[in-house]
Amino acid sequence: MWLVGSRLALFPLHREEIQLRIRVMEEIVRRAKGKILDVGSGSGLLALALSEKGTVIGIEKAPDFFPFLRRLENEQLKFIQGDFLRGDVGGSFDVVVFSYILHDLEPEPFLRRAAEVLSPGGKVIIGGL
Repeated sequence: MWLVGSRLALFPLHREEIQLRIRVMEEIVRRAKGKILDVGSGSGLLALALSEKGTVIGIEKAPDFFPFLRRLENEQLKFIQGDFLRGDVGGSFDVVVFSYILHDLEPEPFLRRAAEVLSPGGKVIIGGL
């Protein structure tokens, strides 16, 4: 249930959307480097790919993901279970990534919080449909 993007593969009519999601993820990975915060990590797939470009902290609110996410952790990748808007995210970041999460939420508080945790000269990357 929690791999919504992966479940699209069960429906051939969604092939184009799957391909687009893959391209969006590849573009995010291409643009990110340094210390990276992945907000709403979900399955951890993007955070894992980002960990090849820098040190990544993934923050995810839903506790159901954590048995799986803990197995992905390594020297470059750690996950925090918590609320991005209220919790400690472990310092400041060169890049804050929002991938396929802001479309269901009021984006302003998330962007304001991202600005608080960005290092000087840092950037926010938003991916989604």
